[in-house]
Amino acid sequence: MEKLEECCGFGGTFSVKYGDISGAIVRDKVACVQATGADLLVVNDGGCAMNIAGALNRAGVKLRVMHIAEILDRRWKGPGFRLQGSGPGGTGRVEPERRSGP
Repeated sequence: MEKLEECCGFGGTFSVKYGDISGAIVRDKVACVQATGADLLVVNDGGCAMNIAGALNRAGVKLRVMHIAEILDRRWKGPGFRLQGSGPGGTGRVEPERRSGP
């Protein structure tokens, strides 16, 4: 992803003190995310997750944002859980695997 290591613009009180700048930064981050064509964005910071998810929502972009801890938690629950949405047309949800047979 382009500009992967750049801030999303949240930065605690930065987004309150400098709302216009913060908004521009997160809109740029959203554009970079959209350019990937991904349907799931994994982040490692809760503030970033909320900020980017909110910006995606306001922009009308249907893209799931998950914290890495959510993915690990679901995976540790057992092999019956997997990410749905890692490819085209996916849902971006973590749900039980469908099993065939008894």
